[in-house]
Amino acid sequence: MSGKQAIKGFKRLTFFPITKNTRTEYEVGEAIPINDVQEMSKEDIKTEKPVYADDGIYVNLVDWSGQKISITVAEMDLQKMATLGFGQYSEESKEFKHNPQGANKEFAVSFACEKVNGEYRMFKFYDFAITEVKESAIKTKGDSGDIQPYIITGTFKRRAKDDSYSVIKDGSDLTWLDTIEPSPPLEMSATNGKAKKQVESV
Repeated sequence: MSGKQAIKGFKRLTFFPITKNTRTEYEVGEAIPINDVQEMSKEDIKTEKPVYADDGIYVNLVDWSGQKISITVAEMDLQKMATLGFGQYSEESKEFKHNPQGANKEFAVSFACEKVNGEYRMFKFYDFAITEVKESAIKTKGDSGDIQPYIITGTFKRRAKDDSYSVIKDGSDLTWLDTIEPSPPLEMSATNGKAKKQVESV
């Protein structure tokens, strides 16, 4: 579909618990929908070192290691917090024993952003290490009626098997988001004879 490509939405956020993430194996478990998503912010984790020659910058060396991620969701039930590794939930007592430090769990992540042309830009990230889940704030109700959303923070990283980071796809079939492949399909490059990913990585 042609037309304007600007992104205007954020939905269908899903976590897949990583069960294997080594240099030879990568597998994920069953999908965990994260409902009521509102916002995601990204900040590159990188260091830069300019190298000078002839009284100018010869090259700027950049060491890029991932992105710091903050995801805002309107609500978070206690059982979901336990699934993400931040405590233990008892079905019998309905009590949640909170562990703010977390269990260092890692997940693959997929989500969709609607475009103004009616299609979607769909994303899959292979390794999200969660560091914190907490309320954004707690304050009196006041006149505004604002809610206090939850914030999920962590880091998007490259997976160990092949250094893959993410794949992006434009289209209208959202079922593409329902699975995380063990490794991206590969094809041979006509220019250098080396394998390359069929889907653009970022």
